[in-house]
Amino acid sequence: MKKTFLIVLFCVFYTIEGQAQRILSDLKRYDLKEVELRAIRRAKQKLRLPKELSVGTIHYFVVTFSEHMRKGNPCSSNELLKYLKLETNPIGFVYNRNNYVILAKTTYRGNVFKEYSPDYFKEYLYIKFFTEFKPQYIFLNLDSRTKNTMYLCYKDNEIFIVYLSDNNEKIICTPLSDIEDCDWLNASEGLFDKL
Repeated sequence: MKKTFLIVLFCVFYTIEGQAQRILSDLKRYDLKEVELRAIRRAKQKLRLPKELSVGTIHYFVVTFSEHMRKGNPCSSNELLKYLKLETNPIGFVYNRNNYVILAKTTYRGNVFKEYSPDYFKEYLYIKFFTEFKPQYIFLNLDSRTKNTMYLCYKDNEIFIVYLSDNNEKIICTPLSDIEDCDWLNASEGLFDKL
């Protein structure tokens, strides 16, 4: 009986761990360095910028939740990863040395999902944060309930919730392990469910 229980427990743990690792293995197939170089080349061609001009790029993956995170759901990185659903290939924005977005993809399936207005969204704060924090992967959470854009950053086997404060003055970064209830991370109906 004890042996059967241990086998069942191992299978359940292995299944949950496997679902969480699925999204990470999907991400590993992208050569983000090559994607970055290609985006910079295209931006310089499209905007007719000098080749020697220094610009940067940040790439992220648009995600939604495959299932609504219900009140009381545990907030662990593995638990959250198994609910994330990749909606796009890596999407990026190219920025200048002042951290202002100069070129970005803003539509998906013909609908605008991201606006870039330095006065309101203050992307330069996100850019500064991402370049200093250096996450392995960045996810744009379209199901977020927050007023401002919410990103999920994956670094050192942990997920960090990153968003702009309500007064648009500073970036808030909270490790997922510090959050007691994951319910607030997603709305009941994602943007892509409405398309």
